Amino acid sequence: MTQFVIHQYKNSKSTVQYLLDIQNDFLEDLDTRLVIPVYPATVSLGKRLTKLTPVIDINGVQYVLMIPELASVPKKYLGSEILNISQHRTLVLSAIDLMVTGF
Repeated sequence: MTQFVIHQYKNSKSTVQYLLDIQNDFLEDLDTRLVIPVYPATVSLGKRLTKLTPVIDINGVQYVLMIPELASVPKKYLGSEILNISQHRTLVLSAIDLMVTGF
């Protein structure tokens, strides 16, 4: 598994289609991965703080990274790799920092 890769979410009971894996590759041996749910920007998610819920493009479609829903999931739920967004590393880490520190 690779950090900053968006995966298909293999939980058929969820409306979330993608998960962004943000766990450091150094922790590969754990049975779980730290992920951020990725929603289509067209889904109504209520009031959003732009810095806390950044928008990225996946194959020409806008998606929202829902940092407030950060979670750990078993590796078995991570499906095929969709896109590596390591170029957005600073954007993602800034949003996580806001969630944890408040600024």
